[in-house]
Amino acid sequence: MRTLRSYLSENSWGVAMNGFNLGRPKPIKRSWQAALLIGCLIVLGVTPGAAALAQDASSRPSARHVSAEFEGLRFVGPFGAEGEKNPKQDAFMFKDGKFATASCLEWGFVPAPFWVRRGAKGLHFLAELKSPDHGTMRYEGVFDGTKLTVVGYWKKERWYWTIERTYRGEGRLPKPASK
Repeated sequence: MRTLRSYLSENSWGVAMNGFNLGRPKPIKRSWQAALLIGCLIVLGVTPGAAALAQDASSRPSARHVSAEFEGLRFVGPFGAEGEKNPKQDAFMFKDGKFATASCLEWGFVPAPFWVRRGAKGLHFLAELKSPDHGTMRYEGVFDGTKLTVVGYWKKERWYWTIERTYRGEGRLPKPASK
């Protein structure tokens, strides 16, 4: 049986927001379980994140401040489908408050705003790029101070089926050219 915490910690793609769990959420099969879950939330009137929101806001860095740490950075490194032996070089770019990759720009994906939070392993980011012809590319990554580790989830809905693929890679800041 799934816990309330597991339902609340997953987004619509079935990816745990605090990690890279690719498991799909299982639907609630009994309506009484759904009613109980909703009833508990209504009675409690509190979400799991309410305690964190109740902290003094001045003690936490603002999202704008944290995202500014990525502004203007460009990471370069291998990025490819899971299990691919020779991933291609890609560039992960943060510019004007938006995230894009060189390969996504080639396929018509539009740069999108990104979300950032500071975690125990470094700065975590999340962005979702959309293309009118090629679906959605969702990126999750962690910058640990030396490298950016990225996981991308591509989803393209078709008439009779949906294509879903996972891509992995990492990028590093290019070394400055020596004079």
